This record gives sequence, structure tokens and C-alpha cells, in this order.
Amino acid sequence: QRERATYIRNVLEPSIEYRFGPENLFAINYRNNIYQTERSTSEDSQENFLNPILNYWFDIRNGLTFEYGYTIADFERSPDFDGHLARARYTHRFDPKTKVFVEHLYLIRNFDFPGTDYDVQNPSMGIEHAFSPTLSTRLQVGYFWWNPKEGDSESGFSGRAAITKRTARTEYSLALSAGYLEDFYSAENLGFTKAYRGIASISHALMERLTVGISGSLDRLEYITQGDRKDWVWRIGGNAAYRIFRWLDVSLEYWHQDLNSNVDLNDYKENRFILRINLTI
Repeated sequence: QRERATYIRNVLEPSIEYRFGPENLFAINYRNNIYQTERSTSEDSQENFLNPILNYWFDIRNGLTFEYGYTIADFERSPDFDGHLARARYTHRFDPKTKVFVEHLYLIRNFDFPGTDYDVQNPSMGIEHAFSPTLSTRLQVGYFWWNPKEGDSESGFSGRAAITKRTARTEYSLALSAGYLEDFYSAENLGFTKAYRGIASISHALMERLTVGISGSLDRLEYITQGDRKDWVWRIGGNAAYRIFRWLDVSLEYWHQDLNSNVDLNDYKENRFILRINLTI
């Protein structure tokens, strides 16, 4: 949001897992996400999301993943919707270092009047490979189709490439991605969006209990349902985390974000400091 209006976000995410083998897992996740804002041009919203997942390996080389998600979305002024997510993945492991997979993701969004229903089809395939215990990579490529009940369809490349390098004290990571996202339960609720992102980060352990890091990202966002709006968003930031006890961590984070839009009214810059206290029981 482009003004200093007070907002509250409350997220509750309980989950339960049952393991019935070294890699076999059945889990049920639930999320209740409440957003309330005092900004006059934004709206309150609430998400309820139920998400069962099954991972099953027939043997050490072949495994299946099935995932389903059911969403109930309530908005103060925008049309409410209920949604379904279905994902199936087959994975083949050649050896402990390399595995390949094929996947299909299917989304459905059913809006109340006057919203426009749509679905998304996104098949893909990928490979994960560890060149060494300290160097790992991942590549996934696919294609998506966004099909609204009314109006023109959109399609595009989807994919992700990532590399991670670790040393005794430092971790380096670089990731590139392309595809789409859905902007709901936010200050603007901009809907289905083509998205491209690059992100890099470095994390270094100065001492046994003290870790510092720096990261940067660049995003290109094309809002399909918002006319011709297109944004560039870049962010850079740093953080320091200190482990006081085994069960208590404290961290301080700073980041600067700059949004440049082809609609000048949407431009803004933001500087933010965040203090986090993490308690693990």
C-alpha cells in the first residue's frame, strides 16, 4: 500500500503429519489468513485454505505426490470466490545425487457475481542434481494456460532455475523464476498476474550464534486483469540473527523496496526495519 495506513494481518496455520515409511507422508494443512486495513481505498479480506498432501514412494527410485487445496475467499467489496487446486507429480531418482520429475498443476477459481471464473493448467518437468555435498541445482520448465470464462485467455512459459553453494560458514544462493501468481488478501487484490523474478542471497555465520546476511531481488509483474498495468519492483536488504538459547532467536532485518509502474500513481518507495523474536518449543 502506498500510504502509512494501519493494518493487521493474522495468520493461523496448524498442520498434522503421519509418516508411514522413510519418505512416505500424509499431511493435512489448514490456513486462516485475516487482513484488516484502515486504508480507505483497500479492503478487508479473509482466506480459509484446507490442503491434504500425500507422498508415496513405491521403491527407492519411484515416487508419487498428490496434493489438493480447497479455498474459501471472503472480501469486503470484491467478489468472493471458492477455489480448488490439484497437483500430481511423478519423481524418478537415478541415484542419491540426481532425480527428475514431471508435474501437472490445475487451478479453479469460482467467483460470485460479477466476478469472472477462471482456471489454470500448468504442466512442467524438472531435474535436481547435487554436484557435491555443498553444491546443488534445480531446473524446472513448463507452460501455463489461464482460461477465463469470459474474455481472452493468456499463456506463457513457466520455470525455475536455482543454485545453492555452501561452505563451512557461508551459503550463497541464486534463483530465477517465471510464470504467474495470484494477488489476493493484500492491500490491492490485483488477481492473476504474470510474474518474473530473480533473487540472490548470501548468509554468513560470523560466530557460532551470530549470522548475518544480505539479499536482493528484481520482479517484473504484468497484471492481466488490471488493464495495461506493468510494474518493476526491486528490493535489497540485510539481516542479523543471534541465537540466545537453543529455543530463542532474535533477529533484526532492514530492506528497501522501490516499485516503478507504467502507471505513475502506483510508484512508491519503502524502507522497513523488522525485529523478530522466534521461540521454538
